[in-house]
Amino acid sequence: FTDGSNLLLELIQNSQRAKARKVSVNLPWMGEHPFGDSVSPQHLLRIEDDGRGIRDITALLGIAISDWNADISSQDPAGMGFLQLLALSKQVHIQSRFGSLHIESQRFLKDGAYRQETLEAIDKAGAITSGTVITAEMLKHWVSYLRSDMNWYRGHNGIELVINGEQIEPISINTLIKEAEEKKNLYNVLKYR
Repeated sequence: FTDGSNLLLELIQNSQRAKARKVSVNLPWMGEHPFGDSVSPQHLLRIEDDGRGIRDITALLGIAISDWNADISSQDPAGMGFLQLLALSKQVHIQSRFGSLHIESQRFLKDGAYRQETLEAIDKAGAITSGTVITAEMLKHWVSYLRSDMNWYRGHNGIELVINGEQIEPISINTLIKEAEEKKNLYNVLKYR
């Protein structure tokens, strides 16, 4: 859980499983957030999608009970993405169909009474009709979680993924053929097949 190198992939997969068509990731997050002025944008992550949203927050907070999309057979969902976010953050704010919820991450992971108290404090008035918005104050500087090679994030399929304003084109046979033709290197295409 404490290796942040695959955190964004896990969170993007959560959005994909929720049938999102658009996913936006910003790291660092420079916009408004629920944590107050003392938090540095350099430690903020925000991921927003237009998926079906989270109906039951307990599905997000448990291992192997995530509310995933069975149509996505290429993924092996274990429900660990959000727990990994908690392990790597100081605090998290979630807004979706269930309402909104603020979590002090480390306390939530270690204190059963606080977990119960937090789940009872869901703000149902903060509900949005679709999608999910997650904002997190991370333990480390944003560069610890974002890979410098954006090709790492091209494995998604069927969604429009934008990371820090840059549209990430998914890998498909068509994109591989186009790239191979541009480089005059057919080995990439044959290797893919």
